[in-house]
Amino acid sequence: MHLREGYPLITRPQALASSSAANDIERPPGTGPVDIFTCRNWIEKCDKIHKDHCHGSTTEAHGRPSKLVDCQRQCLVPAEDHQYLALSYVWGPGKPRTRTQLEKEGALRPDSLPKTIAQAMELVVLLGQRYLWVDRLCIDQDDDDPEKKTQKKAQIAAMADIYANSYLTIIAAEGTDASEPLCRRGFSSSTNNDINTQQPPSAQNTAPGKRPRSASRDEIIQEVAFSILTSAWSSRGWTFQEYYSSRRKLFFHNDTVAWECHCAAWHETERGVVTRQCQTTVLTSTMGFDLSPWPDFHQFVRLVCLFNIRHLTYQSDVLDAIDGLLSVFSTVFEGGFVSGLPVMMFDAALLWQPYFPMERRKLQNGDTVGSSWSYFGHSGSMHSEDILCGCNFVVQEDKDMCLPATHTVSTVSWTHSDDSSDSKGTTPIIVSAARYRERYKGKHEDLPPGGGWHADASTRYFWHRRLKRMPGRRFWYPVPVIDESQPIRSSRSRFIHGLTHVVTTSGLQLVAVYPQRGKDEKGERCADGLLRTSDGKWVGYVRLNKAVKEIKEETVEEGDCHLVELSRGSTGYDERLLDRYVEYLYPDMAISRDEVYEFVNVMWVEQKWGQGFVERKGVGRVIKAAWARMPKTDVKITIG
Repeated sequence: MHLREGYPLITRPQALASSSAANDIERPPGTGPVDIFTCRNWIEKCDKIHKDHCHGSTTEAHGRPSKLVDCQRQCLVPAEDHQYLALSYVWGPGKPRTRTQLEKEGALRPDSLPKTIAQAMELVVLLGQRYLWVDRLCIDQDDDDPEKKTQKKAQIAAMADIYANSYLTIIAAEGTDASEPLCRRGFSSSTNNDINTQQPPSAQNTAPGKRPRSASRDEIIQEVAFSILTSAWSSRGWTFQEYYSSRRKLFFHNDTVAWECHCAAWHETERGVVTRQCQTTVLTSTMGFDLSPWPDFHQFVRLVCLFNIRHLTYQSDVLDAIDGLLSVFSTVFEGGFVSGLPVMMFDAALLWQPYFPMERRKLQNGDTVGSSWSYFGHSGSMHSEDILCGCNFVVQEDKDMCLPATHTVSTVSWTHSDDSSDSKGTTPIIVSAARYRERYKGKHEDLPPGGGWHADASTRYFWHRRLKRMPGRRFWYPVPVIDESQPIRSSRSRFIHGLTHVVTTSGLQLVAVYPQRGKDEKGERCADGLLRTSDGKWVGYVRLNKAVKEIKEETVEEGDCHLVELSRGSTGYDERLLDRYVEYLYPDMAISRDEVYEFVNVMWVEQKWGQGFVERKGVGRVIKAAWARMPKTDVKITIG
């Protein structure tokens, strides 16, 4: 899944290549009030033509809000089974009132609310609807009452479903926070599309974004999409799952309005919207993105990377802000997640790497947030390609994408807990994908129970009956595929425990060197750390969480080097993998390009003295033969 997956509008099946009659614009965007008729027309066309590709709600309790804003009575009411719209916006300053104060009719007068929320309520009524879900109003923020605090946690965990089940989501990307208007232009309830077409010459020739009036529809859609990505709304952590959960979105940004659903993207400048029945396969009708019906680690990792570069006012919110999406992914990832890492692919997920130096998440008092071994314990840009060994069971249908098989083999049985001591009880981490590989790869007569998996002995491939909607999706070996599973509550355990091999020696040096991989003229990418033994042999590699421009040639990390074995691995040589397996770029490593490269995945750790655990400093690889020669100690280790 390319980074383009993170772009709004342009990833829709009918977004580009003209879904409008003439592929041109009718009037410059951002002139005059927004025509409500246009917005209602989009909704009606989507309802009529796209149908369950884009909407249709569930009534399951875990996916429903408990309260809604009644935009006519201007107060909070029980949600029941009302159809509702949802608002995605940037909170901004201000402490919300208690919910009991808001249940009185008239309590939510426009002059008592942030401008974004007040105008969103106005828009709901103009669209012929009545109910709106706004998190700061509909989720009780009283943390002093234990019962209300429990209800708050439940609603936060259900946020992905709440947005998915909304009739549509209003995206407030116009200003920096809720204190600014949803739409500075206001709304017009005209019954035609011809309002405000007579503008001053300057308005007719140039739109606010300095775009000539002759711009094509496709150019406008792309410009609006890229512009949305620069908004304050698009930079926030909480709005990430709100966007990906919502199936239909009405965007307000840069004095324009646009529509996005599963099947199409439209902009207010189009002369006439022409749409047709969507031919794209809908893998699930319950989310704003196509959740694969199998454990698609590639899709999951891309979303993690896009989320982790977003900003959170309170770093402690990180798992709350992504919990809804983790809950959704848990319906296809057996075992769910531990601090954001998929249980069934835990060995591979532990191998995540930074692309640019990442920052450890911390509270205002300096205490760290989350686990050092989890990518969600850090903020910044990850290198997604580094952990794709977790999806090596997928047959790449595109020959240009075919790469040498990269395997990860479990060598440590991990458990997790909330306490640094494993004496208070731990939960096993069952890496089921690895178990399936060992049990079923190449064994076409011996398939997992349940009758879902089938084998084609002539091609060595496997396929699953649940994936008939995905022609050509084949696998090298079976993996657990869950049938209509209910969401699993993600664990937030901070500690993992395991019996493993540890190398601790001052004779092993970690040398920071200027990397040979890729172009990095500004020196902002992470530096490479090469492992060198006391007799001068180069035996391994660790990605340093330090920018190239911050290091000097032959900078040696001081003190003992503690390396913890995580798993074993192997790969073949391919030039396209050099950004991932940089060892090939350093001749002193003496790794043959003609043979399978076998290695041990290791974590460079730092001892937290007096606290009974270690923390991650980096992850890398040691040549298997070299690791076998190193003096090791069997240690029951705890990583926090």
